Amino acid sequence: GGAPMGIDTPLVDNEGFPRGDIDIYRARTLRKRFKEIQTDHKLLEKEIEKGLLEIAALQSSSSSDSKSTQTNTDSINTNKDNVMDEEEKKARLAPKPKPKFDPQTGKWVVKSWDGSVAGVTNGELRSFDDLYSESNSALAGNAGRRAQQQQQHQQQQQQQQ
Repeated sequence: GGAPMGIDTPLVDNEGFPRGDIDIYRARTLRKRFKEIQTDHKLLEKEIEKGLLEIAALQSSSSSDSKSTQTNTDSINTNKDNVMDEEEKKARLAPKPKPKFDPQTGKWVVKSWDGSVAGVTNGELRSFDDLYSESNSALAGNAGRRAQQQQQHQQQQQQQQ
């Protein structure tokens, strides 16, 4: 026994032997890494402080005209960012196409899929509007069986959970 391992906890007992309840190698490695991180943190703080002082010096030396111009530019950039954020949000919230089973690749795909992900040649020429058309009748049977197998597999997984 003894105190739990910490940054300042001794790694040896009262007699000078390594403590049996602590992984000495791990403790030394972690302490070394902690000191490295502390040093890196101090260096970064100094760089940040230096940068902040430079910014403050630049702002105080600029004239009131350049300050007003900079403020106008900043507000225009902020408005553009807000518009882009709103457009991105709308795109993310827009309804997504439902996947369909593609019998040729054996994968579930979205209607706008071009085949590039799966390496299908001329995938952009394929239509996913009617995967079970007469031209795909031989494959449609296969696809139906495969889709049933996948549904059964999904149901089994849900039952196990």
